[in-house]
Amino acid sequence: MTTLRLIYASAIAAIYSIWFIVAITVLGELNPGFKDFLKSLTGHHWVTKGYAMLLFYGLALLICYDAAKKPSEVRAAKTLRLLSISAGLGLVALVGFFIWHF
Repeated sequence: MTTLRLIYASAIAAIYSIWFIVAITVLGELNPGFKDFLKSLTGHHWVTKGYAMLLFYGLALLICYDAAKKPSEVRAAKTLRLLSISAGLGLVALVGFFIWHF
């Protein structure tokens, strides 16, 4: 397992995980039945989202690691920058949604 390959795959998996959480959070707020379903699995919708994100991240990491045979340092650095941007945009998306929604 190469470190650069793992960093690159982890960054990609984290980007996908961020947008997965943003999507299911918005869906849960717009669809009470979906939010109730999430609550029914663990007792609280945020706990279910946490477990779902861990599972999603783990699967995405495995897939991305397998797909990324030899990422370059430049590509890994660009992906880490994209991860930072995605985290910021995900925050803006959720805050904006909750301000608009409520």
